Amino acid sequence: MGQCGGSFRTAPPRIDAMSKWFNLVLSMLGLQRISSSVPATTATAESMSKGLAHREAIVYPPRDPGLPVEDVTGLFDGQAELLGMLRIHAAESATVFEQRFLGPIRRMAEYVNSLPGSSSDLFAGSGGLVRAGVETAFTCFRASDGRIFTGDLGVEERHLLEGRWRYICFCAGLVYPLGGALASMSVVDSAGRKWAPELESVTTWCREFGAGRMYVSWRFNEPKLGPNPIAATFVLRLIGRENIEWLNQGSPDLVATLVDVVSGLGASKASIAGGLVKDMWSAVAKRESARRHQNYGRLAVGSNVAPYIIDAISEMLKSKWVLNDSILHADSTGAYLEWPRAGIDIIEYCRAQETTGIPSNESALLAMLVSTSMVEAGVEGVALVEIADAAGEVKTAVKITNPGLVLPEGITLESLEKTRPVLLSALRSKDPIAVHEIAEVPREASSPVEKVAKAKLPTLEQVELPIGVSVADEEEDDVTEGRGDELDSACAPVPEEVSERLVPSAAAPSTPSSQSERENVKPRLQEVSKSKPGANAVVEAPEIRYASLLSAEVTDKFGTYEAELLGRLVHIWRTKSNGGRVMRMCEHGAAFDMTLLSDHAKDPVTFLNRLGTEGYLYTAPETPRKMVYNLPRVEGGDKTVMCFILAHHAAKRLAIP
Repeated sequence: MGQCGGSFRTAPPRIDAMSKWFNLVLSMLGLQRISSSVPATTATAESMSKGLAHREAIVYPPRDPGLPVEDVTGLFDGQAELLGMLRIHAAESATVFEQRFLGPIRRMAEYVNSLPGSSSDLFAGSGGLVRAGVETAFTCFRASDGRIFTGDLGVEERHLLEGRWRYICFCAGLVYPLGGALASMSVVDSAGRKWAPELESVTTWCREFGAGRMYVSWRFNEPKLGPNPIAATFVLRLIGRENIEWLNQGSPDLVATLVDVVSGLGASKASIAGGLVKDMWSAVAKRESARRHQNYGRLAVGSNVAPYIIDAISEMLKSKWVLNDSILHADSTGAYLEWPRAGIDIIEYCRAQETTGIPSNESALLAMLVSTSMVEAGVEGVALVEIADAAGEVKTAVKITNPGLVLPEGITLESLEKTRPVLLSALRSKDPIAVHEIAEVPREASSPVEKVAKAKLPTLEQVELPIGVSVADEEEDDVTEGRGDELDSACAPVPEEVSERLVPSAAAPSTPSSQSERENVKPRLQEVSKSKPGANAVVEAPEIRYASLLSAEVTDKFGTYEAELLGRLVHIWRTKSNGGRVMRMCEHGAAFDMTLLSDHAKDPVTFLNRLGTEGYLYTAPETPRKMVYNLPRVEGGDKTVMCFILAHHAAKRLAIP
């Protein structure tokens, strides 16, 4: 027993030694050591349980968490060092410094909040735009100390203006980086509502809709910070009324130069302040490029909607769409999505999946797809093309840039070479009937004058007939020679309205009377008819085709009737034959009175729908289905009239104005 007991008592040390040896082997293999202690085992089980619970919450592809809407005070705290140096260089009282410097900076921070300057380049990251504005403003203000802006003026004027010109450099530097960045991004909330930077600050917009986070997508692959015309819409609001009035007390040129500099207009490049701000921004950008995150890793900020859109298309193909039957069509030239039906389905799917950052209407979604190059932009940014579905019905669609991302597994463009063409232009090129398009049948003349005018009116060279001889006297002889019918038609009475269409010639004298005179006339008539083989030819007034006023690029997009009607509108514009109806340029394009269209179009609504399909008709982004708008009869007037508007790019194609 004792021996056995001793053997039992020595067992734990041997187990410990084996455990140590086993742990040593595990550590050599790079694995975690194990322990026989109960507390450690319990802790490991709890951590594994938490890890499994966390793993169940992982969603792929990962969703963009968005950017938080920060408090302006928090944004200020991150710029304390720069603000401290700015206070020293300004050397102003606390009240003046608050009004002229901290006030504009605070309004700028509220305007852009935590928005980044770019996706992965300069000033990328939450709050990047605030940092870019404050740093550029301080750098410009400090550099303005060594510049003389009014060297050609007197002492009093220089004393009045020099300080204001330095302040212009500060204000321009504060706003200078913002325009290009805001023009390159699209900001939406979780419900898909889009922020318009021209109207209000992003902080006010988020507060109005109760949004706690913002979702940024980039309209261009390489967003560029710097001046942009969009900055002119908010620069004066950021600077503030009191400061603008103080600048105007010195000279009205100050504010004008400020707007020119932040807008990037050509006039600003010739000014001293414009050159200084441009040079200092280059220095700031160079400094930021040296310290940006890409030097030690990659950082990308903003929403990439591509994975969500591709996932939505794949799910729609599994449940709702059928390739080359509904919504998604493809041939050897590419893959096409019927639009706007595809956009509506994608938005509904993303909404059901609670995907944030997706626009709430198909027009905004299409703009995002074009800007991210998921959809081909087409000519002058018009993405819509015409296709024909399996039933031959013409539909509008967009062409996917990379078809391999959306086509079902096992299907490639090469495998679709023998299928029917989808693109309408390809179908027309293979259709022998479409190639030789049948001309429209002209309408039947309604009045006797029109009937005669449309008849084939032959002309004969008139000869001097002796007195007493008439063409009617020669009918019997001409019938025997096969020319009686032609002379009948030639001598038929013609109304005065149509007589001008006949070939003019010398007036005929009185008819001949004697028999000898008649006999002398007959050979002369025969000689005229034989020597002039084209004497019986039909002479018609030249046909007016208004479509000839259009370029081939335009006429290829429209049918015969639509091109003719569009050409008539161009003719009316060029000749100013609008009869007092509204026809003028407005901010969105060339506006035409609807009554002017109704005078010439059998179905104005169908014609406008066709213009909209081809992208020629202006439609407001907030009301993409609205085709007509109430416009003042004259610019700035109160009386309005219903008009349709040809967009600027369409007016350029039509060579109007």
